[in-house]
Amino acid sequence: MTRVVDLLNTGLVKPRPPGLRPPGLRPPIDFGEATVIDFDDVADGAIVDTHYASKGVTFASVTNNPPRRWSSYARAVWGVESAPNCVSVVAPPALGFFDARQGGVEASFTRPQRWVSVDAKIVLPPEFMSTPTARPFLEAYNADGKVLGRVYYPLAYGDPGYGSWQTLIHSSASADIVKVIFSSAYSGPTPVYGLFDQLAFCTKISLMPHPLGS
Repeated sequence: MTRVVDLLNTGLVKPRPPGLRPPGLRPPIDFGEATVIDFDDVADGAIVDTHYASKGVTFASVTNNPPRRWSSYARAVWGVESAPNCVSVVAPPALGFFDARQGGVEASFTRPQRWVSVDAKIVLPPEFMSTPTARPFLEAYNADGKVLGRVYYPLAYGDPGYGSWQTLIHSSASADIVKVIFSSAYSGPTPVYGLFDQLAFCTKISLMPHPLGS
């Protein structure tokens, strides 16, 4: 599956965002206008709430049952996509993966965006008795608090590539995404935890399929 970060890393725009791998595709130059947050410029456990405000995004950890807000953290985790850090609701010394029981990461944008993505990886417990069914997800919201869309991790347990890094992306026809929340759903008895890295967003180009037909 082609990842958004691979599309961004075209080599057509200099300098390239840190932490991205060498280009494999050469898509339209508009992708170079996206912002990518890889959480790798701070230490493990650093609070990142306002650290990337100059790039147009702030972070919080949230729950809605009951409503609660606290800090989000850069976490160094083995196997993270862009080493050394990902982003998490969990502070050290606990491990950095999490699911919806612990909350979700909320990313709020200074300006409304056309598309937003985050890369997600599934982490399963060492032992489990039932087939894992829950998946990581990303929800996009507009300024009225309406859910514009919800995107789930695309692979089911048993599919080739299950557990690998996959891009979760919501794209709008206009710039109306003011925040996203991402976590991993919980639908026991087997928990499915998520790791999240490489938040990307852009105001100018929509990644929605082009209309075909009359």
